[in-house]
Amino acid sequence: MYEKELLDKYILKLDNPSPRQIKIFYYRYLLLKLLEQSVEFSLIESLGEEYFYELAMYTLVEKQKNNLFKIVSSENNMNDDLIKILGKSVDNQDLYKLSIILEMVVPY
Repeated sequence: MYEKELLDKYILKLDNPSPRQIKIFYYRYLLLKLLEQSVEFSLIESLGEEYFYELAMYTLVEKQKNNLFKIVSSENNMNDDLIKILGKSVDNQDLYKLSIILEMVVPY
């Protein structure tokens, strides 16, 4: 139920989403979840399930709206909006994993 509420919340944050854009977002989210379950990218353990879903959907929306979106700034600082969502800073290794997953899911 929590995931459904988050999906509704973040789909509305897309700029005037068409049914096609919503479908693309949803399939990208499912792919991101699937990749996260692999041994190399396991993030739910370190971030927590609720934080991971929120972080995943936020980054997907931002990446889909603006392909230049970066999780980590050039100074290796976490994006300020991500800190607001999570209420804490996240380990750089976890951010790196998430950014790799995001690049695979939203390549352009």
